[in-house]
Formats: sequence, structure tokens, C-alpha cells
Amino acid sequence: MQTPAGLYRRKLGLEPPVVVNANMARGNRLEPQILDAFNATFHAETKPVCVEAQQPLQVSLDGYARPNGSAVILEIKAPGKHWQEPPEYVAYQVAYQSAVVRADQGKTLKIRTGVAAGYETDEGQYQVAGESFDVFHVDADLDLERWLLKLSKFFWKTYIQKE
Repeated sequence: MQTPAGLYRRKLGLEPPVVVNANMARGNRLEPQILDAFNATFHAETKPVCVEAQQPLQVSLDGYARPNGSAVILEIKAPGKHWQEPPEYVAYQVAYQSAVVRADQGKTLKIRTGVAAGYETDEGQYQVAGESFDVFHVDADLDLERWLLKLSKFFWKTYIQKE
């Protein structure tokens, strides 16, 4: 685990990158395939995109689409074992992504969020072109989203703008 300030410096290239472990390599290898399989299964057109609302609010989304005036956010994971549900940290990640998209596009934007967990086995509910994955819906939690935005702004003012 690293500190928030250390992570920020690493993202800016001011510190050496994290050494890629087996789990990270699996994710890097499977993520594009999981995205393609998700889009094929659900006839979706989600694409990776970065969203920047205002400093410091930025997110990199694995999949994003804007159908019919709403938004779809897709987070992709490639866990080493089958999930019954995503871990709590993933729900927090998706909540932050939703919060930044709302800050950019308007607080009343209807957002549907999901996590596609892809596996190297055929354990997933959905199987397309040799890919196996599950999809989990993440319920909106507006209180959590507001708290995460406050926390981000606090971090920015306390640690980044001070430097």
C-alpha cells in the first residue's frame, strides 16, 4: 500500500512505476477482451475514456457510454478467482467514478454502473468468444459520492497545492 501523495507522484511519473505482478498482468491482458465481450453480449458501445470535471476531479473509465441522455459506467476487473460479489474497494471506486461524471455532466444525470469481472476459466455467467465474465450492478450511493468528492478536494488542497 502506498500513501495518497505517493500514488499521486507515481501517476505524474515523479516516482518509479509499480512492478507489474501476475494479477496486474492478467488484468492488462484480459481487460480489452472483457470489454469486447461485454459490448457484444449487451449490444453496448462502451469505450475507455477519461473524464475531468474540475481540478482535482479526474477518472479513467474502462467503459463509458451516453445512451438516451443517461450514462453507463463500466469498471473491468480480472480477479484470479470467481467472485460472488465485488469487494468493497471496487464499490468505492465505482462510486468515485460516478461522482466525477456527475460533477462533469450535472448532478441529475441518470447513471447506470456495473462491474464486469472476467476470468481465465469458464466460471462466469456470460461467455462470448472464449471469454467468461460476470456483471455486477453497483447501486448509487449519493452520500458516499459526496463524501468522496469532499475527500478528494481535501487531499488536493492539503497535499498537492501546498507543494
